[in-house]
Amino acid sequence: RLELEIERMDGIVGDLLASSRIDFDAVQPVRLDPVEVALQALDRAGLPEDLLRVEGDVDDVDADPTLLGRALLVLLRNAQGHGGGVAELLVAPATDGVAFEVRDDGPGFAPGDEVKAFEPFWRAGGESAPRGEGLGLALVRRIALAHGGAAQAGNRDGRGAWVRVVVR
Repeated sequence: RLELEIERMDGIVGDLLASSRIDFDAVQPVRLDPVEVALQALDRAGLPEDLLRVEGDVDDVDADPTLLGRALLVLLRNAQGHGGGVAELLVAPATDGVAFEVRDDGPGFAPGDEVKAFEPFWRAGGESAPRGEGLGLALVRRIALAHGGAAQAGNRDGRGAWVRVVVR
């Protein structure tokens, strides 16, 4: 139980540090291979590489490796903890950038929740929701915006949800 609490606190501290980098305009973009970034995120989340799917020709992207890595880790951990598990991590070209999309096998978003999910402190299920502080997807959106991109969410056909971050 102590180990789980330490891991949760480590996640909170990491999110706060990432948010501080944005607040203090300390975003430091470098040229990155999006596929390599995605593989590193899967490794950090303890997930197998075969969950990665690359669609089309994906160009390198200028992004802060710490912030982009944190955004992907948040998406993967959300899918693990709230979405019934990660179905896949998709990396694909986007208009003037790259899209990273995590798809899960959970129940999906209730109508309207796919927009609310990016609001700070919002959690599906309200106060009765298990775990979480409601800050992860708000941070993902801030990271996307800091990179000239966007964050979006929706439901998959059939079962599950998707959450996407685009960096430009």
